[in-house]
Amino acid sequence: MHIHPAHIRIEHMDNSSIEHIQPAWRHCRNTARFASWALSPISLSDTAYLSGLLHDCGKFTCAFESYLRKAAHGEKVIRGSVNHTFVGVRYLLRNHHSPQITTSDIVSELLAYAVGAHHGLFDLARGHDTSGFAHRLQASPDLLYEQEALNNFWMECSTPEEIQQLFLRSTDELAATFQTLMSLSQSQEEHVPFYMGLLSRLILSAVIQGDRRDTAEFMTQTSQPFFPQCGNTNLDTWSASLAYMEQKLGEFPQESPIQLARNRISELCLHMGTSDRGLYSLNVPTGSGKTLSSLRFALAHSKHQNMQRIFFIMPLLSIIEQNSDVIREFVGNPSLVLEHHSNVVAPQDDDDSLHTQELLTEDWSAPIVITTLVQFLETLFSGRTTSIRRFHALCDSVIVIDEVQSVPGHMLTLFNLALNFLTTVCKATVVLCSATQPTFEKTIHPLYRSPTPIVPYDKSLWAVFERTTIQYAGSMTCAEISEFLLQLLPQHRSVLIICNKKSTAAQLYASVSSDSFASCYHLSASMCMAHRRSTLEQMNAALRDPQKLVICISTQVIEAGVDISFGCVVRLTAGMDSIIQAAGRCNRNKESTQPAPVYIVGCVDEHLTHLREIQAAQHATECLLAAFEKDPQAFHHSLTSDESISYYYHQLYRSMPDEYQDFKLPTMRTSIYSLLSNNKDLVSDESCQFFMQQGFQTAGAQFSVFDTQTVDVLVPYGEGSSIIADFCSEQAMYDISFQLSLVQRVKPYTISLLQYQRQQLEQSGALTPICHGTMLALNEAYYHEHIGLVMNPTNENSLEVTACDILIL
Repeated sequence: MHIHPAHIRIEHMDNSSIEHIQPAWRHCRNTARFASWALSPISLSDTAYLSGLLHDCGKFTCAFESYLRKAAHGEKVIRGSVNHTFVGVRYLLRNHHSPQITTSDIVSELLAYAVGAHHGLFDLARGHDTSGFAHRLQASPDLLYEQEALNNFWMECSTPEEIQQLFLRSTDELAATFQTLMSLSQSQEEHVPFYMGLLSRLILSAVIQGDRRDTAEFMTQTSQPFFPQCGNTNLDTWSASLAYMEQKLGEFPQESPIQLARNRISELCLHMGTSDRGLYSLNVPTGSGKTLSSLRFALAHSKHQNMQRIFFIMPLLSIIEQNSDVIREFVGNPSLVLEHHSNVVAPQDDDDSLHTQELLTEDWSAPIVITTLVQFLETLFSGRTTSIRRFHALCDSVIVIDEVQSVPGHMLTLFNLALNFLTTVCKATVVLCSATQPTFEKTIHPLYRSPTPIVPYDKSLWAVFERTTIQYAGSMTCAEISEFLLQLLPQHRSVLIICNKKSTAAQLYASVSSDSFASCYHLSASMCMAHRRSTLEQMNAALRDPQKLVICISTQVIEAGVDISFGCVVRLTAGMDSIIQAAGRCNRNKESTQPAPVYIVGCVDEHLTHLREIQAAQHATECLLAAFEKDPQAFHHSLTSDESISYYYHQLYRSMPDEYQDFKLPTMRTSIYSLLSNNKDLVSDESCQFFMQQGFQTAGAQFSVFDTQTVDVLVPYGEGSSIIADFCSEQAMYDISFQLSLVQRVKPYTISLLQYQRQQLEQSGALTPICHGTMLALNEAYYHEHIGLVMNPTNENSLEVTACDILIL
């Protein structure tokens, strides 16, 4: 019997080559097995197995084999000329779907979408265009070689009887999940299709994971770690890490009031770790040891509930830089931790073949994953298959979202409903951490229930961490701000100013460093991680020297998660959440027995036209400042009181335009929320024969956490120079394993460019493609020893950058 191939690997030896074939039946079975493992923690193993088994049933044809051999031997083939994804979709819909839209009909649609979208999303309703399912059902069978594919699939891989039994078991699994989604939707009917869309994405995630993993193992002849780990192994991991952490914490001194207060908060987190799975909040003062306390809760909870993974989601790279070291130190085994920032390797999702890039991207299989808010949200909503692939890893996990107030306003609906889905269907526990907890219950589409506080408010406990006084100092020009900083310096010995824009920080740095006899430092995301770490080390050394005066001009990168303390802090007007975070860098360890000043300053030279989120937050703060000046007693004479923070968020949310929280798409007259739910603006009569009508492809393509797209660039700072040279070596041309080893080293030496910056630098010849064109390297002349990226090295005024540092991938 002829065996049809799924993949062909050519091994070159001396003057000859050897062809290695992976049978299509084996690939389908392996994919099904891996996919089943991915969703077994949430009782959807048969659903995932069936989707994985059928995902490549269209490859069992002579036409696809010919296409595959030509591509493997270097012949030019037309991408997608042999369609292999439609066959499984057609089989499921023709054999298990009817117009009545019963439970089994919805199951067939979910399975069909997972099979049909494993190489790229497609829309199920698109106005007057043919719906996604109808298009696949109406496609010419002569083009698809459907009968040949199915006949060979039955002979080589499976049987109709097995598929029928798997479908029945899948229906039983999903029927229970449907009940959960219905109860979750409460009175808002449009939530049902939104949650169904997330369920569809979750099943697709498992198929993509199984497909890419098996393909990677065949093409590289390596075996990736099994996932999920068996229960006993998980329990052993969490038990060992928690025991190690308890031992380390036992060595901490318990003498000062702050030390005792931090220990009390940490003990409460340990105690709450034995609670049920669900949604929690950790709303504690800045400087109270939130990182270790949340880790202690996560380890205790993972041990108690025998969970698979722990995720730490952080908005800024600066927070990851510091907290990842702390987490590694306290879990006892650093190899447990994966630190995933950006897609340094840019994956392309428009080809049926395995891309080298996909072998070089992280799949979140580690027990502890530290990643960014952007990566987390892209996993939930981006259209890229590399992002979708990671979704399943969030199941059966503890997800700690630090500085949750950083979620952009236009993402609130998607964020809230995704948390509802994660904490129910995915059986995850989510912890929302913030010193200024947003009032998510006051949004248009709120959380289905309020988070349970891990540490209840305790006035006496909170009072220990009161180390600053926040006051408004008025509006000033950049020149006046420079003078203001120099006036503050003699009294406070060290001054930090935090700006909203890199350009403002660069301008102030140039002014202050030329006029001051103090040690001046600059920090922004124009500098790579390694550069910022080096600068922080130098600055901390200067701060410890009583003979030195220190000024730091920074952007938001220093605002949270950086363990550093200044005698005085100036914050250009921003949201109250940012201002309170900035205050956490002032008198952090109570070096002064008296509260140290934190000044809010309006910068009249600052233009935030293109930074609407910051502009809106700034306006809400100005409303609070005006109300506070009029009646300070109403806010308990404190800009950081619960009343002040609640007032601030009320002003912020009420100022948002209609559908803004739904991720409105003005040019399309719809929103991403609508596209992913009932898609009312694009539904057609034809698509109404199906339950699912979402515009997945359109939503995925339009999704972006921030308004501006960025690309990561490798910079020639420190070891970055040698890594660039290695990427340009002959070995890197042919050795995928060597490329992977280099990719794993590049993260500390990358910065993010806006699209206009990339275009300008490319025109200047400042960027060089490396790693087969999947990465870019920056010319050394364009990287400044103090500032980082400069757009024009020959121009002293070339430090202008229009983006803020919240744009961290």
